[in-house]
Amino acid sequence: MVELNEKLRQDNKGALYTMLFLFLLSFPSAFWTGFVLSKLYNWFVLPIQGAPVLSIGNMLGIALIVNLLLYNMAKQSDDTVKNVQSWSEAFSATVAKMLFIPAGFLFFGWLYQLILMR
Repeated sequence: MVELNEKLRQDNKGALYTMLFLFLLSFPSAFWTGFVLSKLYNWFVLPIQGAPVLSIGNMLGIALIVNLLLYNMAKQSDDTVKNVQSWSEAFSATVAKMLFIPAGFLFFGWLYQLILMR
């Protein structure tokens, strides 16, 4: 395990490509999160009388504020970074968090509003 961690520390090229791709993926991920928040807002908050209509851009801003406020709660420990097996493992875990967590919220929100809100 120690040898593998040392190998990963020396693999600067893999780390650079992983960070570059995750940086480029962060923009569509942010808009995806804004879209999901917009849908959830339209399903659950907008039916309340007097609630303002918000766009995906507004929801993106709200998502940034919430992520900033909750950043310290979701911060990973140093042990998580040390125990990574490969850059592809770190990459796949990050992509899963960026894409599938909002999709899960969207799915369960859709089910909830479909069954209980009508």
